[in-house]
Amino acid sequence: MVSCPARIILDTPDAVERDWCWRSDWVTEWDSIYALLSKFAKLNAIAAREVASLFISSTCGRKTAIVRAPDVDLRTIGPFDVGKLSQTLRIPTEQIRKAFVGETFPNSQRKALPYLKWCGKCMREGFHSAIHQLEFLSACPVHGIRLLSDCPQCHRTIPYRLMPEVFWKPYACPYCSFDLAPVIREPQTRSLELSGAVHTRLDDVHALLAYEDEVLTLAFELDRQRWRDGRGRFLIQGADLRREHRDYSGFASQVVDALRAESRGQIPLGFQKIEVIRRTSWTPDISRRNKKKTKQPTAPRLSAPQWDPKASILYRLYGAIRRHLWRHAVNGHRGCCTAVSRALWWNLEGEQTVTFCPVAEAFIRWRMYWEGETIPQRLYGRPIRSPSGVATWCEVSAPLLKFGWSPTGETWLTEHVFALAVIGSFFDMAEAAFSRRSQAPMVWNQREPSGRHGRYWAVTGNDTKPRPLILFQEICSKEQWIRRCAQEPADAAHREWHAAQVRSIVR
Repeated sequence: MVSCPARIILDTPDAVERDWCWRSDWVTEWDSIYALLSKFAKLNAIAAREVASLFISSTCGRKTAIVRAPDVDLRTIGPFDVGKLSQTLRIPTEQIRKAFVGETFPNSQRKALPYLKWCGKCMREGFHSAIHQLEFLSACPVHGIRLLSDCPQCHRTIPYRLMPEVFWKPYACPYCSFDLAPVIREPQTRSLELSGAVHTRLDDVHALLAYEDEVLTLAFELDRQRWRDGRGRFLIQGADLRREHRDYSGFASQVVDALRAESRGQIPLGFQKIEVIRRTSWTPDISRRNKKKTKQPTAPRLSAPQWDPKASILYRLYGAIRRHLWRHAVNGHRGCCTAVSRALWWNLEGEQTVTFCPVAEAFIRWRMYWEGETIPQRLYGRPIRSPSGVATWCEVSAPLLKFGWSPTGETWLTEHVFALAVIGSFFDMAEAAFSRRSQAPMVWNQREPSGRHGRYWAVTGNDTKPRPLILFQEICSKEQWIRRCAQEPADAAHREWHAAQVRSIVR
């Protein structure tokens, strides 16, 4: 009998690769890396260490240290493994790169905030975009409301980093556990995909910001070349997120083509969307000796001595535009304007009323916006306070000029840009008034105009006789909207209807 060696047989199942939970209907094309990692951590009930172990590249040289104590900046790709992210989340690589601010806007990387900034409405739906992290973006491009950067409960900022405190409870404040996106914690959470209109809006805003980021580099290079060749400095307005991408790209490309044609000595081409204005009246700086001999003109007396000098100058220009609109746009509806102003004697901020004459509504709301008034009855009396709308424009939207141009040249440019803003805002008010004529009630607030009829501008030159300042601006179809307002019926039936609407407004 032959003895056989003893054998031990172990029942070992085949190794099964771990599969991670993920929902494709929780992904949008514009999610930030913070949103993607937060959703992934919530679905798999894992913390920052597990997330770092999965998605930090093994070739970065710091993976062991990062996994041991995760603390990674989410603004740039840095040590992240893009391929692993794309494979695990089943998202294209291009979409993963768009989740990082530094990849989409390389020139604006320094303007990306190191703490979380979000839209309250977007975040409640579980959506956060890398666009929200840009410092110069103050309002949500989808909802138009102010972006938040402080926790509503404890008023502390949330670090925009992959760290244990932030990912201990995804989409929540790491200090007080305030829930930013309760929708992802509901048992039967619906799809988090964006609607077609929101997706289209984000697509256009993303393209606009990306193009502006490229224009920054191009404008800097043009400014450097023109300054080196003695042809003057160059400055172009930034993109307006309330307008479409094609408007800014079309304007910027035409201006750049015009400047390049000038440097090559080509015959200037005719433009259909931009207007070229040259500053022909040039006055040299007065020397110190001449200043002593020259009598300086005294400034006219202001009705409010506390007004800022710069705002006072622009207020006079605003007054000239107001008189022009009163004579040519309002025209037959002047009685409608005065009737409304006399009837509305209280503070209307935040209140609701019925609609009335659209021309009168546009003109009164336009005046209230620029003059900073909340009581329509005070619009036709002596101003008792400084025009907050004009002063705000001086502080926020006025062009920053540090090129050594003369004070008169800087004033010339500021007045042109201010006039574009004032006229465009009236057209915004008029369009809104005509569109909601049949809607009720009407909400009174001092919201900023939509910007649909705003105008882009660019300037170049040395502010000298050989090289005067040249202003490029979009053609303003002022006559079209003035005719639209003038064509509004102003007969007896319209006046009776308007009077009845105004009499129905009581406090």
